[in-house]
Amino acid sequence: MNWAELFWGFLTVVLVADARRIRNRILAIPRIRPDEPKHDSSVQWVTAPGVTLDEATKLAAVAHMEAHNLAALDLVPARVSLAMAWSFGCHIDPVAHRGQATRPGDTGVHAFAAPALVLEGLGVDEAERDLGSFVSVAREVRRRVTGAHDLAISPTLRAHKSNPFFDGGALGVKLGGSLAPVAFGVPFAVFLILLGPVLAPWMGTVALLVHLSQQAMGVYGTGFDVRLPWLQGLVRIPVDLVQWSRLLSGRSVSREKIDALRPVYSELMAGGTEGFFDAPASRCPICDGGALTRGFTLPDLYQGKPGRFRVVRCRGCHTRFQNPRLSLEGLAFYYRDFYDGIGEDALDMVFGSTRDLYAARVALVGVHGEAKRWLDVGCGHGHLFGHVRSVLADTRLEGLDMGDGVDIALARGWIDQAHKGLFPEMAPGLKDRFDVVSMCHYLEHTLDIRQELAAAHTVLQGRGLLLIEVPDPESVFASVLGRWWMPWFQPQHIHFVTTITLASLLREAGFEPLEWHTGKANTANDLVLSFSNMVRQWAPSLDVPWRKPPSLLRRVGHVLVWIPGGIFVALGALADHALAPLARRAHHSSQFRVIARKR
Repeated sequence: MNWAELFWGFLTVVLVADARRIRNRILAIPRIRPDEPKHDSSVQWVTAPGVTLDEATKLAAVAHMEAHNLAALDLVPARVSLAMAWSFGCHIDPVAHRGQATRPGDTGVHAFAAPALVLEGLGVDEAERDLGSFVSVAREVRRRVTGAHDLAISPTLRAHKSNPFFDGGALGVKLGGSLAPVAFGVPFAVFLILLGPVLAPWMGTVALLVHLSQQAMGVYGTGFDVRLPWLQGLVRIPVDLVQWSRLLSGRSVSREKIDALRPVYSELMAGGTEGFFDAPASRCPICDGGALTRGFTLPDLYQGKPGRFRVVRCRGCHTRFQNPRLSLEGLAFYYRDFYDGIGEDALDMVFGSTRDLYAARVALVGVHGEAKRWLDVGCGHGHLFGHVRSVLADTRLEGLDMGDGVDIALARGWIDQAHKGLFPEMAPGLKDRFDVVSMCHYLEHTLDIRQELAAAHTVLQGRGLLLIEVPDPESVFASVLGRWWMPWFQPQHIHFVTTITLASLLREAGFEPLEWHTGKANTANDLVLSFSNMVRQWAPSLDVPWRKPPSLLRRVGHVLVWIPGGIFVALGALADHALAPLARRAHHSSQFRVIARKR
């Protein structure tokens, strides 16, 4: 048997395993029973565009909520096409939805019920104007309700005429702002399946047959009422291509938002990028040494905003820093629409997927003290405290940040009090108030590290603890990958201090370092993210308001770069996981973490 037969044989096994995974997900979604007693309730209903709810469906759903003690419920229609039922299994994970309160909620993109008070806080009407807005609200409700939140299959709910998971707005929110996984994945999968019988007549044909029956294998006999699923499976490929073409041709809400922002960015960039920088520094901001390397320059590889940014190194203390540094105007420009606005969904997905990282931080604090009152500086949307809340239920949690994310963290119940502003300016009003302060991936964004450490010393009481996590500029990955190493993260990261330099700064500020994690803090994503940087250099994001709308030729070129580029990035992910055990044993890898005690 040649390599092609082996490859398509392996692909067949993958298809069968995936059908079983989807089937298990669907079986975990309960079906509403028509004989459950019907009661009135104070919950409010929200429907997606094109969906209507009759009273019988509402009453049966409310009865299901009361029978299972639910605070909120998302409905999934039972009578659907095979392709739509399969999409529900791909995009809904009931077990994770129930067990992880900090993750965005899953939704069937049809209708949901939630407490009126929660919806009032979100400014939600009874019907959302587009599917993207509906998905965004439905996912956020999961994090804001205080009781249980679940999904259920409704036998009487009428389904969308077309698959909602191939709507650009809905899918964009679900995937964090990018349609690329589906836009590239569908034609690639079809090409691979159709190529099989040509290159591997035996196993390629088997793979094709399994592909055509895969959806029926996953859906048949579950809570969905799908007519003739095995016959529908025979036309899977043309149905997939029709859905895919609808996704690409649709006018997504995200593009409408981007078009609305174009005049704003045109005005902001009218004077060029020179005003976004301070004067170049001739001396190191940490040790005041004058021996600086030439360094290297990078564009904005993440948002693709205009400008180039130089990172230099001090030969004395080995600190790397941005030179010239962004001005306050530049910081406002490059942070705009990254953590909030059009970039919020993508960052929310990233920060919500690092539970192991949050657990390691909490464990380190627990080794050295008790957290009764904890301040997270640079808390963003509060994801760290979303995890801490479930582990340390009696700890008072307060967050501080510049953006609106801190208000969202408060609304989610992940923090008990929100502080909005600059930490050094707010510290005197918070003097001797906390026994733990955390600064995780915050210091590298600040203009003056000494001021930030002094502020932490001010707000900590007695022998309080300071937890810091920052990129490690001495990382083996930084040495190997050079300018492509992701944590250079220009233009947002301004300083990169070594462990030795940070230890000196901590002692200078009145702290004593207790424990360091270098290799232990490795996150096993250096290669995949750095390889993404390399591809983005040639094919940056297209639909952004700081550039002109892309032409058809530009879009085709973007696809041609990302098809092999996606494979390259996937290889980086595999290499990260393969190297993770070695990286964790290395002295310097990815980032480092330190906990220090106030003297």
